[in-house]
Amino acid sequence: MAVGKDANETRSLDWKDLRAYRFSFWLVVASNTVYFFTLIMTKLLMAQGAVPSQVNQWLAMVLTILMVGSVFHARSSLSLFRKGEIQTARKQLRYGAIVGTLILIGGFVEWASSRLAPGSSYGQSYYALSGLMYLELFVGAAALWSTSLRSRFEKFRADNHWGLEMPVLFWQYLTLAWIVVYVVLYIV
Repeated sequence: MAVGKDANETRSLDWKDLRAYRFSFWLVVASNTVYFFTLIMTKLLMAQGAVPSQVNQWLAMVLTILMVGSVFHARSSLSLFRKGEIQTARKQLRYGAIVGTLILIGGFVEWASSRLAPGSSYGQSYYALSGLMYLELFVGAAALWSTSLRSRFEKFRADNHWGLEMPVLFWQYLTLAWIVVYVVLYIV
């Protein structure tokens, strides 16, 4: 059995391995969803009413548009890789990571410019939900960056590219979660 740097080159994942990896991944995503669901229900029960004027809705909308755009870059990197266009796939993944980093920076600007009281019902829900979202985005952007900068990126194969597929799937989940959080915090 190969170890070290040769292990990725010699071992091909069979369908049972991939099924187990995907099941484990979706189990983690489902457990993350529980936190979002709890915070969303808390916001809907405790902070009913109009969105306060202290919240920067325009910046949130721009960040949401960027987030939706970034998922197309990440998703296209996966389809380009499957077609054999490795360097273009790597660039697309980096574009997704760059946009993810810009979203994180925009989130910190949003928090810094907010005059929302953390002790208010809306403020508690706002900071808890957006804080959890930014933490998840940090993990997702780090996964995109580390995958795109990985020295063995070219060693992924059509039958063994879970290391590329997982960050892209996680970024898609985060985009969906971002849209739900945006609707809950800024529209409902």
